[in-house]
Amino acid sequence: RAVAAARGVYAELLSRLEATPADLLTRRRVRVPGPRKAWAAARGSLSTARGA
Repeated sequence: RAVAAARGVYAELLSRLEATPADLLTRRRVRVPGPRKAWAAARGSLSTARGA
């Protein structure tokens, strides 16, 4: 479950990185806010618990 939770958080981060223009990546921190991170982790854990 921990790996699935981490995968969910990193998937969210990747989505945010893909949506950020390249010129901003060197000047701006791209992060996943706490509530969104908790949701992504929970969603990843739940998908594993269900056997998906």
